[in-house]
Amino acid sequence: MIEKRKLKEKKNLWTSSAIQKINITNKRLSQLFKIKKKTINSHISQNLFQKISSLKKKGTKMQYKKKPVLKTRKKFKKGTVLILLGLKFQGKKSILLKITKKGFLVISGPFGINGISLRRINPRFAIPTEIKIDLSNLKLGFLNDNYFDFLKKSNKIPSNYQKLKLISLHRVRQSVIDRKLKKK
Repeated sequence: MIEKRKLKEKKNLWTSSAIQKINITNKRLSQLFKIKKKTINSHISQNLFQKISSLKKKGTKMQYKKKPVLKTRKKFKKGTVLILLGLKFQGKKSILLKITKKGFLVISGPFGINGISLRRINPRFAIPTEIKIDLSNLKLGFLNDNYFDFLKKSNKIPSNYQKLKLISLHRVRQSVIDRKLKKK
């Protein structure tokens, strides 16, 4: 019995000293930031040691913001020659084929000339130049966001036959566009 009382007294001493330390640090912080607030009462500071149930609400879902559409500069027009700033193709020139609905730029090298394949890039990794090429003969309706998203997801397709089929179709489309760009 006596030992239990001594343990309770020690616990009470420890909690009261901890509360005093918290109050002292709060006073110092308020002096540093020149905030005139009342010191925390002992019952409020005791709540600091308890679990805060309001932070862990069950059943709530995180709502993510939709990614905004990228704003493209006015200088980006179909057929302009771009200088790329990305790591892989840094300093290389390419031709802007189309601007997608999400704001990405669809470009091509042509692949046979400088090794830049048909791809979609972020407009902040490109600088437009004043040189323009006429692309009125090219039909680029299939180059949209869905097409490139499907190509990205093709890596997750389990069968190798379907992967090879998609890759070969993309390469054929690349070669057709390259031939028409080389003529110009």
